[in-house]
Amino acid sequence: MRVLEQKPDQAVSRYINRYLLVEADKSEMPEVKILPTGYSYLSKVFGELSRVESPTKSGYIPRFFLGGQITRQDISLFPVHEFIHFGIEFKPTGIHHFFNIDMSETVNGFEDGNVLLEEQVSEELLSLIDSNSFEDSCNKLDDYFIQLLRRSSKQEKDQQIEKAVDLIIENANSISINDLAQKVFLSPRQLRRKFKEICGIPPGAYRNIIQINNVYSSIAKNDEKRLSELAYHCGFYDTSHFVKTFEKLMNEKPLDFINRDDSFLQTYIKYARD
Repeated sequence: MRVLEQKPDQAVSRYINRYLLVEADKSEMPEVKILPTGYSYLSKVFGELSRVESPTKSGYIPRFFLGGQITRQDISLFPVHEFIHFGIEFKPTGIHHFFNIDMSETVNGFEDGNVLLEEQVSEELLSLIDSNSFEDSCNKLDDYFIQLLRRSSKQEKDQQIEKAVDLIIENANSISINDLAQKVFLSPRQLRRKFKEICGIPPGAYRNIIQINNVYSSIAKNDEKRLSELAYHCGFYDTSHFVKTFEKLMNEKPLDFINRDDSFLQTYIKYARD
């Protein structure tokens, strides 16, 4: 398996987390379980398309797709022969900010980018991804998004939700939705509605994802934690609440997840957020 990653230019780092190229044979990755990460993606598939299976959908992913927020680890990709994906990993408000898409319509989906985006935008992005090298593609995409950023004007709701995202990341273990709404000058109902439109999922669901992402960090750092310590590290003061939340989001028990022999999972954990 080969994984290349490059961080974006600082000018767009508020909206884009990284660029990724993942290459693997089917023997290395017979099944790819899609993790809830808090990010959304625009991806180009090279080679043969992978089949996607979930409780509500089955079929082949589009050649150029938008992957929205994942709320439960029950979606899998099955490569036919090889897995070659170039991905732009967006932070929660990124895709909405650049392309004004209602992200609530993309949750747990692999939507055709050629349908969701304007034709000219799709063509421009695909031409940049198809550059001579991974580094060249990343640099050209940086320039493209910087130009979009210069032409865009933030609406007040965007600024409020960006602040809400920052507060959740900084205080996921302690902040309530009512406190969050108060800090961004919205009612809890307004916050949920605007957060879903811009990020795809409610703020409470995003907070849970951020908390559970701490498990990835613990594994990446080879921390040997008991379940009670892991629960506390993730912001849960009750082990049973942690296990219940983890199982709902990840579709398996915490210890089963930690001990799973999965090459894609281990690769993701290697690049997990700090």
